[in-house]
Amino acid sequence: MKPISRRRSAIVCALDIGTSKIVCAIARLKPRPPQDVLPRRTHAVEVLGIGHAQAQGMKSGAVTDIVAAEEMLRFDLENEKETILNYQQRIRQADAMGEFALGEVLRKIIEQEQDHLLDLADALGVDVPRIN
Repeated sequence: MKPISRRRSAIVCALDIGTSKIVCAIARLKPRPPQDVLPRRTHAVEVLGIGHAQAQGMKSGAVTDIVAAEEMLRFDLENEKETILNYQQRIRQADAMGEFALGEVLRKIIEQEQDHLLDLADALGVDVPRIN
């Protein structure tokens, strides 16, 4: 990850693929006031969302059942599509209420979700699902 300016916020995503579960966390890094900055800790973390799913076909970090692992990725692909649709609805709601800053944050999250969707489709060797 490239360094973040001490004065700017950023949206980050962390993905942990483990033997028993897969966890994704999305957070906003917010600059701390100068008096609150700790050594090498210039930003506070605000968790925006966390998702998890049971891993299948994995043991000790290796694929043991290719069919189960593929089914897990296909499930994640569908879930990702639904997540993007939900965020799009939230953006429409935020814009309708005049909460344009929130809409912009959600648009940045959607960008990361779309990248994840592309990665999943690529890993599965399928076309990227259409999202309307």
